[in-house]
Amino acid sequence: MKSRPLSLAPLSLALLALALAAAPAVAKDAFPTQVSLLIGFPDEDASGARGALVVPGTVLPVPVTAAAPVGLVEKEEEATARLVKVAEGLRKTLRLSTLDVSYRLPLSLEVDALRDLPPPTSSSDVRLSIKLLGYDENTASYEVQFFERSTMIADTRVAAVRGQQAVVGGLNGAEAPYLFLVVEPAPAEPSKPGPLKVEGDVTPPRAVHKTQPQYPPGAKQAGTEGVVVLRTTIDERGAVVDVDVLRGAPDGLTEAAVEAVRQWRFEPALLDGKPVSVYYNLTINFRLPDKKEE
Repeated sequence: MKSRPLSLAPLSLALLALALAAAPAVAKDAFPTQVSLLIGFPDEDASGARGALVVPGTVLPVPVTAAAPVGLVEKEEEATARLVKVAEGLRKTLRLSTLDVSYRLPLSLEVDALRDLPPPTSSSDVRLSIKLLGYDENTASYEVQFFERSTMIADTRVAAVRGQQAVVGGLNGAEAPYLFLVVEPAPAEPSKPGPLKVEGDVTPPRAVHKTQPQYPPGAKQAGTEGVVVLRTTIDERGAVVDVDVLRGAPDGLTEAAVEAVRQWRFEPALLDGKPVSVYYNLTINFRLPDKKEE
């Protein structure tokens, strides 16, 4: 069985159509991972025995190509371009004459749940499985197993930076000597910028609803007055989402100020005409009315 040489433009279009058609709904507790299986044939003029250059379970270096947070079609086109780059690197490094894509699958993996993968070809004795070992905001780690019929021939652990690829290589006999499982964990979610300071080009928020603090009865009875200074975090909707006390006052005045301010609503701060989250200091002044002379 001879396979056609890698063709970049047709490959890109075919992979894009496959990914869009096969993408499943992702469960809330599952981790998205793209796996691609490449099948390669060595160059007949290359030195060494056929199929002897890649030991099953070998982790192979790949070019570093990070994913960008773009729309679905653009993301699939970019993912296809990264796969093509990896395939070309493998073909040149291992002196392969041809390298084809057996399949490309979007998976939703749960931690420690083994997932069997389709065989390279319908007649192949080799099968593969993958297990998600864990992930964080930066990397994901996997266990990749190669089986020949019922015998495990490789059990490899591999880690990949999220949005980049890791490759585990193996053998598939004379029919298709080289197998390369390309594993690509989902890119990390873009980090949301933290609150800004109200300075420079940031237009301050404007209060549109104020809840007056209730004067605590104990403070009234004791004649306690004071000033409470709060640092609030006001989000893009104008809601107070956090309150820190910069300066407090006794007899429940601090608590009364915090409770009231949490109910305030604002027109949000703006930067270049767009709502932004900001830190904003508020001062609440507690004063008792003057006592009338009897």
